[in-house]
Amino acid sequence: MLGVAGKEVIVNSSLTRRLEKIQGRIGCTPLYRFASLEIKGRSRIYGKVEWQQMGGSVKARAAFGIIKQAVQNGWLDQDIRLLDASSGNTGIAYAAIASALGISTMLCLPANASPERKAILKSLGVEVMLTDPMEGTDGAQSEAQLIFQNHPYSFYYADQYNNPANWRAHYLNTSEEIYLQTKGLITHLVTG
Repeated sequence: MLGVAGKEVIVNSSLTRRLEKIQGRIGCTPLYRFASLEIKGRSRIYGKVEWQQMGGSVKARAAFGIIKQAVQNGWLDQDIRLLDASSGNTGIAYAAIASALGISTMLCLPANASPERKAILKSLGVEVMLTDPMEGTDGAQSEAQLIFQNHPYSFYYADQYNNPANWRAHYLNTSEEIYLQTKGLITHLVTG
């Protein structure tokens, strides 16, 4: 199988097993009913309790999907570092998951990201590359692309903003979860 930059790789079965164990900590979050917001007899309003996942946000779903696809395709393992740009939450999810898998992570982050996000990432062992705050996430993406172009055999560039595994995590999993939890009675979905 070909991996990063056409390099032949063998999929690491122990890493795949660890990935399967972590999968139980992603998704499957409960619904919380907001009864005080409801119009009696006309609606029920629920929210997903996404902070109960690794990394503490809904971004764990996409980060896990991206990492899982990369591991299964032989593009990412303990010898290849995970690289991406983030403004924070996806980066934290990457860090939590990659740390549990023993995968080293480098993230390009706008310098004006909150001190709390930077501290969390560093506590999870992430090498943080701060980028121009005026360029925002676009600048962080450009820096990550440049790092990958200069070191294609050292990194798996996840490219969360263009990676189909990002949206597929919700299409294949979150949507099914909500449908099953509402017993198919969902009529409207609002997301941000």
